Amino acid sequence: TYTTKTAGKHTIDVTYKDEIFDPETVTLTVVVNKKQNNIKVEVDGSTYPENVTVKVTADVEGEYTIDINGSTYTVTANGEGKSVKLSAGSYYANVTYSDDEYDGITTNATFTVEKGTNNIKVEVSNVELPNKVIAYITADVVGTYRIYFDDDNYVDVDVKSNEKTA
Repeated sequence: TYTTKTAGKHTIDVTYKDEIFDPETVTLTVVVNKKQNNIKVEVDGSTYPENVTVKVTADVEGEYTIDINGSTYTVTANGEGKSVKLSAGSYYANVTYSDDEYDGITTNATFTVEKGTNNIKVEVSNVELPNKVIAYITADVVGTYRIYFDDDNYVDVDVKSNEKTA
């Protein structure tokens, strides 16, 4: 019995030699097949701005490389996965495992990160002439918001957090 650690073509030579028989050698070629590795990729949390979690399940434990639209990440098979921040859009994930002893060392998946929701709330103070109209904005997304009055006049307001901004 001999245990090989490599897949591929191997040669076995059996030789018999003693004083009563003629020496004889038998040569046999054997092909050792690669082991199968079934890989599956799963993506959770597909709404921006949530992180996307990429999980790999496989027959073979180890480190797997995930390429998502040109960005490379490493994840442990059958573990918690890899949390990745992605913008809204469509993505292609290619998962590979490097080991010459296994077939089934690559798989891929497509997934979409949906656009998130920006919950904008506007409150306006009770106004009587000649006072100014004051509008308060609360929003999930930090940025500059334009408030229009009667389609002609506007003011830009910077919302820095999810707090009321006038």
